[in-house]
Amino acid sequence: MKNRILTGIILIALPLIYLALVYSNMPDMVNVNYNLQGKSEGLVPKTEIIVLIGALSGITLIVLLTIGFIHRLTPKLSEPANRHRMQNIALAVTAFLVFVQCWLVYTFQQGLNHASIKFILAALSLLFAIIGNYMPNLKPNYVAGYRIPWTLNNEDNWRKTHELAGKLWFFGGLLIMIMCILLPFEIASVIFGICLLIMLVLPAIYSYKLHKKMGTFVL
Repeated sequence: MKNRILTGIILIALPLIYLALVYSNMPDMVNVNYNLQGKSEGLVPKTEIIVLIGALSGITLIVLLTIGFIHRLTPKLSEPANRHRMQNIALAVTAFLVFVQCWLVYTFQQGLNHASIKFILAALSLLFAIIGNYMPNLKPNYVAGYRIPWTLNNEDNWRKTHELAGKLWFFGGLLIMIMCILLPFEIASVIFGICLLIMLVLPAIYSYKLHKKMGTFVL
């Protein structure tokens, strides 16, 4: 875990280093808000970007430490298999948040419009794919995964639910990532929202149907 924490901290420092390198080349007033037509709706002094990236870096560090050490608070996550998967997920989430911060700095510097957001959606889709890769092997616990009554009270239900969720998140995440990159922002954002809803809700519905079929849930 120490190596993962160290890697995560190094990653978290990257947006701050990047900002320091390009800060002098940024305009004094930076566009931070765009409407759906790509027109700027807000300008702020570039000094506020330092506060923004600093705050996001602090949040990223908290996320890294919380997910990375959550196994100490939850006995079921203390099993080596679960612990290592949660640590890998922590690093993946950290990498995603670092990418978002670096991309924000880049867009502020270049003055790009809202269309650049689709690359953040693509990165988020890739994160879902990475997490989905770990889901089928995630053991029952009260912190990570589909923590609904009928999965927590039935290991077979948990296993089947997370096998389905893992496939949906992995292949769905990769597919959405490609579409977000290739399609215009307006279309990509709609597809992202619809697919994300399906990926999140379908496993829960499947789990409930399993529960009704098995009839093994004890309240």
